[in-house]
Amino acid sequence: MEIKTYKQHYQKARLTETNLYDYTFVMNPFEINQNNLESLSKQCKKMFDSNSGCIEDQWSLKLDGVKYIPQLERICKQLAVQVEERFFGSYCKFEFIHCYRNKIDATNQSSWAWHYDDCPREFMKIGLYLNYTTENNGCMQIITSEEGPREIESFRTWPDAPKGNPPPVYPKSRIPNSEINRFLSEKYYIKNIVGPVGTNFFFTPNIPHRATVPEQDTEPREAIIFFVRPSLKKIKNYSTEASYYTPARNVKRYNLD
Repeated sequence: MEIKTYKQHYQKARLTETNLYDYTFVMNPFEINQNNLESLSKQCKKMFDSNSGCIEDQWSLKLDGVKYIPQLERICKQLAVQVEERFFGSYCKFEFIHCYRNKIDATNQSSWAWHYDDCPREFMKIGLYLNYTTENNGCMQIITSEEGPREIESFRTWPDAPKGNPPPVYPKSRIPNSEINRFLSEKYYIKNIVGPVGTNFFFTPNIPHRATVPEQDTEPREAIIFFVRPSLKKIKNYSTEASYYTPARNVKRYNLD
């Protein structure tokens, strides 16, 4: 059978009955070597502070140079084993790795507004905090309930799916405040994702979420986001085969290998 869709690709990649569709948001599922984590955190902070290997925009300082830090690959390998065994039941690939520091003077736009990623359902994310993150220094927030987060359907079911056909549930994948208020009037509530260095979470980015703006006189959140998807083959070097901020690529699609 010719593989045309992301779902078909995942079905071919699966090696066990483990099913990524069973998961929307899991808090702290991953064990990470503390020595590697602390070393990576210190090196990232140093590069952020000196603006070395960084790209700056209105909302964040983006550390493209994280790709050169040796501990990144060690952490990727440790994460991949756990993703493959516990969540995917298949090999996995980190398609993108984005490391950034929130900016204090950011506006509530872009990913700092309530949104969903409108990406393939098979495309999951891992968030990893590199510094102590609180409600005050730019934590991520999600809309969730006692039964779990609300998930929004995406029509990006194959790599060449035409943009906007069919149209996304919410224009430009931004969720209007009226809808957020409607969710909150039902069984849903806002959850702040906070915790010390090493706090991690595994989730479908098609749940309502947003970054927040750090308050003045705080140390803004520093985080790495791993975009992880099923793979038909075992990846030898995860950080080398991943994409970063440059060269720019569409982060809402991946090729079927």
